[in-house]
Amino acid sequence: MSSRLQLAATCGVATLLGTAPLAPLFDTWAWLGYAILTVVTITGTSLAVRRLSAPDGLVPLVNLGALGLLICALFGNGSEILGAVPTAGTFGALRQLINAAASDVVQLAVPVPPHRGLLLLTVLGVGSAAIVIDALTVSMRRAALAGLPLLAMFAVPVAVARDGIGWLPFAVGATGYVVLLLAEGRDRVTRWGRPFTEHSTEGDGWRPDPFEPSPITAVGRRIGVAAIGIAVVVPVVIPFVHTGGLAGLASGQGVGSGPGGYSAALNPITALRGQLTRLTPIELLRVRTDDPQPFYLRVTTLDRFTGGGWKQTPLTSSPTRPVSGGLPVAGIGRAVPQVRFKTSVQVRGLGTSQYLPVYSTPTRVSVHGDWRYDPRSGTVFSGRTNTRDLQYSFQSVTPDRFSPRLTDLLKQASDEMGSADPQAAYRSTPDIADGPEIKKRVEAIVAQRNTPYERALALYNYFRDGKQPFRYTTSTAPGNGGGALLEFLDSKAGYCEQYASAMAAMARYAELPARVAIGYTKGQRKKGYWSVTTSDAHAWVEIYFSNVGWIAWDPTPLGGAGRATILPYTAPSAATDGDSPDHPSGAGAGETNKTHQVGAHEDREGRSDTALPLPAPITPAVPPDRTGQWASAGLLGALLCIAPAALRVVGRRRRLREVSGSDPRLAVNAAWDEVLASAYDLGHVTDEAQTPRITAECLSRDTGLDDASAAALRRLARAEEQARYSTRPPSADGLAGTVGQLRRAMRHGATRRAGLRARALPPSAIRFAGQRSGKGIADVLDQVDAALTRGRRGVLRRLRPHPPG
Repeated sequence: MSSRLQLAATCGVATLLGTAPLAPLFDTWAWLGYAILTVVTITGTSLAVRRLSAPDGLVPLVNLGALGLLICALFGNGSEILGAVPTAGTFGALRQLINAAASDVVQLAVPVPPHRGLLLLTVLGVGSAAIVIDALTVSMRRAALAGLPLLAMFAVPVAVARDGIGWLPFAVGATGYVVLLLAEGRDRVTRWGRPFTEHSTEGDGWRPDPFEPSPITAVGRRIGVAAIGIAVVVPVVIPFVHTGGLAGLASGQGVGSGPGGYSAALNPITALRGQLTRLTPIELLRVRTDDPQPFYLRVTTLDRFTGGGWKQTPLTSSPTRPVSGGLPVAGIGRAVPQVRFKTSVQVRGLGTSQYLPVYSTPTRVSVHGDWRYDPRSGTVFSGRTNTRDLQYSFQSVTPDRFSPRLTDLLKQASDEMGSADPQAAYRSTPDIADGPEIKKRVEAIVAQRNTPYERALALYNYFRDGKQPFRYTTSTAPGNGGGALLEFLDSKAGYCEQYASAMAAMARYAELPARVAIGYTKGQRKKGYWSVTTSDAHAWVEIYFSNVGWIAWDPTPLGGAGRATILPYTAPSAATDGDSPDHPSGAGAGETNKTHQVGAHEDREGRSDTALPLPAPITPAVPPDRTGQWASAGLLGALLCIAPAALRVVGRRRRLREVSGSDPRLAVNAAWDEVLASAYDLGHVTDEAQTPRITAECLSRDTGLDDASAAALRRLARAEEQARYSTRPPSADGLAGTVGQLRRAMRHGATRRAGLRARALPPSAIRFAGQRSGKGIADVLDQVDAALTRGRRGVLRRLRPHPPG
């Protein structure tokens, strides 16, 4: 096989390795078979066309045709000619699959099932990358540029996968690029002539040895291994990189600890729709609480309403105050009736979320790991750990939503306006094209409603009273920005994110402080716990009322697949001041009473289960005893500090033993090396390219040796030259005394700082450690190369035809 054909085959290998980052995108390995078939098709076509000596410019076109036939054969509707040649029906079927894939990309969260549309996109992407890599590497001889399509196959998963792709797919993909560069470099070298090795002699000339690896290939392989190793390992030892390298590449979350303290910027709304549209729900949490009627588990809130939708202000927290130290009770008025509960949670399928679902407002959280609290958004979060296999418990306080007193306080709440308004940031609206139209509709809805509560109730009833034909569906296009908001209000169909985003935005146009909350409904009652699944993912609205705090409003319609509920203060006619929370009266009493009691007396399957066990008592989190860790760290630090000096002492004693040995050449070499090491420790660097005699003159001048010491150094230099170049061995008499004399003379002429450094942190020992470690790594790679050579020799000898006879 010619070098060009070998290079084309290597392109296929590199492309296949480059598909490794796609693995985290799918929940099965079905995509891999399609990727292998695509790469084999493109590579095989390239080899066949080039073997026929076709022009380089024709190869990509033929590859493109082969990719088109493969796509028709795999994803056509059966109307193809000979099973692969497309017809008009084929293009219609492919268009439908692409539209379905576009919908899946918007609706599904990673990892996604291998739907045919998504597999079609995979084949298109991998096939296009294979064609471009082959054209750049083989046709244009620009292998370095082939890294761009490989980078694209890496960048797309990194941008989509919220939890990153991990270090292993990165290393495999990077290996593909290194293999491609090595193959192209070897092909480039072979065009200059035949490579040879030290064992390639035969007769009077050189010939390439088929069994020995090329030295250039070996060097390139070592550079590639080192580069990949550095890229994978270095992020682990960098203090501010917590999810890189072996810790898991590219989590997609930013973490910092600057002047503002511990902070993180996360985007939870991207996973909400994907959880709601899963065909098979996944259990995320098991919740045990002494609240007989638990409300929603809040993950976080979105407080910035922009033209592009609802966003989250970066979360911040004190760098010295984790949640285990207790949390402030903020956002609840003093006169508001409150209830307190204890809850314990076992994480099941929530994966690597960096949010801790809690009931609002948490007052104490007992959890393993570095978790912080952002009081502005009411979010428990982490930038250094996640919820994988986590168990935690917490105490929480919340307004008693069943108390008539709460409704009275809401009715009495007044507007807080002006520059001193503490909630002014939650009233802001963006300057968007559809803003005037949205404001006009809001003004019509809240007309003649004077208090904040009346305006909030009017907006809530706009979605819930049945006069408007709003319905719940996840089949709508996602989005909560200005244009999408107006489109939702016209279509009157959407899912919880769109209802919550719409009501919160309209509340701001009604001059109400509002934000969007993201989390989970209470889930399904099981024997002893509440099971929260992906189907319970939910979004709702929180509106701030003066002297009351943040109050939840859920505008998502009841019924259908939605998990919304009715809150008592949203139906004020259902209760009077004299009613008890468990026995409301009035027009809406039936529905409200049902809502209040269903959680405490009946699960969703109609089974009675009133005796839910209480969660384990929560004890204050005791800071872990890190005495052993600090002691180990201190001991390690001390060992690192004394290691250079100890290594220098050991090396000096070894050389002095050789100086006193029986071999005069080794004795002179050891004495010369010790003198040079002593000079290097004092800051005098010598040039190894100079002869010992010139080195001695330079050292005598730089160190300020006296005449006797300079003469002794010159004698030692002549003995070193004799040991190197003469067949007659040098004299080794008095070498130990000469070494001691020269070391004392050099220290006498050195500064005090240089002397202290030579004793405490000798540079010669550090240089020796670096040289020895480099040699050790090189020896290991030599052994690997030798093993590969033996394996290659055995394979090629078996494949070679034996001569007859």
